[in-house]
Amino acid sequence: MLSFIVLSLTSTALAAPQLPAGLSAAACPNYPYCDATTGFLSVPDVPGAADVIRAQEAIIRGNIAPTAGLPGIQAHAAAEAAVQQQSRGGFPAHAAAEAAVLLQQGRYPANLNAGELAHFQAEQAVRAAEQNLIVNGLQG
Repeated sequence: MLSFIVLSLTSTALAAPQLPAGLSAAACPNYPYCDATTGFLSVPDVPGAADVIRAQEAIIRGNIAPTAGLPGIQAHAAAEAAVQQQSRGGFPAHAAAEAAVLLQQGRYPANLNAGELAHFQAEQAVRAAEQNLIVNGLQG
């Protein structure tokens, strides 16, 4: 039991935040930036640069996504996720095989766009007419 308590205290002490060697909390109050007065990005000697750098630091410190206010960013993120999904190993082959099975069963895959769906439905109508012709023969 005593060894368990000692092990618990040791792990708690090691889990405390650690600063790099030679750095004290007094010297660097906002670690990892270590510059409490002027910010952490260097400011070039250009008129207006200080304001731009301060704004960039505010974004970085505030953890604000720079794309949050862009119109259409959600649609872009969804399209990017779809591309990543399609890029998974084996996924395109699996999706193609699944679509082939559904087409053989006369059902359409969920990922068809409007043009592909209209084509599929027209193709099914032709196949049904062809099957009707085979079964009933030429009546004429």
